[in-house]
Amino acid sequence: MTIYALFDKDGRPKGFMPSEIFGERMIDGKPNPKLPDGVVEIAREHWQALLSSDTKVWNGKTVVDRVIVPDQGSLLSRAKEVRWEKETGGITVFGVPFSSDDRSKTLILGAQLLCQQDPNHSEDWWAADGTSHHVDATMIGTIAKAIAGHVSRCFQIFGTVQAGITAGTIKTYAEIDQAFDALSAE
Repeated sequence: MTIYALFDKDGRPKGFMPSEIFGERMIDGKPNPKLPDGVVEIAREHWQALLSSDTKVWNGKTVVDRVIVPDQGSLLSRAKEVRWEKETGGITVFGVPFSSDDRSKTLILGAQLLCQQDPNHSEDWWAADGTSHHVDATMIGTIAKAIAGHVSRCFQIFGTVQAGITAGTIKTYAEIDQAFDALSAE
């Protein structure tokens, strides 16, 4: 059986015409009227790949993954989403994982205010991994400063990414993710 296919300008299949149903391309030396102009013959494995995935396209020779080029609005939305995920994803201070969601930031700032009023203040702090740690005023100040710095860095990176999207130098979701991956390395 021969598989014929018709593709749009982006290589997405518009239709498949197996020869068992539509006949061969040429009948008695003449083009088969059942097959539209522009059909191409494709291998069975290409046909199956195109049928099994909506992310595959025909590049004129073979089946490849479709490259989706997002618009600036989609890129900015993704950048905002990644910034928020990184900001609230937590950080490690003194080898201990601390949450950095909005509630945790509020609690650490409250503890920092207590420490400013009472430099001898100390308390047990629950880390993101569920362990308890006794922290003094100096440690609380260091944790608060680290979290504030982390949040600031998230917005710094976002500003750089946003400028890159606007300038057209950042064009993919992968480039956005890569820019924020620097936070993991810090």
